[in-house]
Amino acid sequence: MAFIPNTTEELYIQLCKTEGLRGDISLTEEGSIVWNLNKNLTRDVFLDETDRYIGINKGLHHHWHPQAEDIYTELCELGKAGNVLVVRESIIGTQLFYCGPAEEYRFSPKTKWYWGRLYYLG
Repeated sequence: MAFIPNTTEELYIQLCKTEGLRGDISLTEEGSIVWNLNKNLTRDVFLDETDRYIGINKGLHHHWHPQAEDIYTELCELGKAGNVLVVRESIIGTQLFYCGPAEEYRFSPKTKWYWGRLYYLG
């Protein structure tokens, strides 16, 4: 059975216990998680009884609201060592284009355009 956190603090504790994740994870005084995956990529995570939020800070203004039963699994995929994240920015907004093993990404990391601007976020 998947881990389903009730609070940001529970999620933070579980992420800290999870092996194979990269970067530095911290819990802020305001009660959100800041996850520095590398020098270019930071994630903000917030969870309460009515909402869950994952944001990417890279000037992209990309965020999403996963279901309670999905937030931990999605964060583990995003932060797993060896995985990459690619976001596409187009006239209709930004969307998660790919998240998974780097070797399975079908484009070169140097590809910058595919029906919108691609940001390969490692």
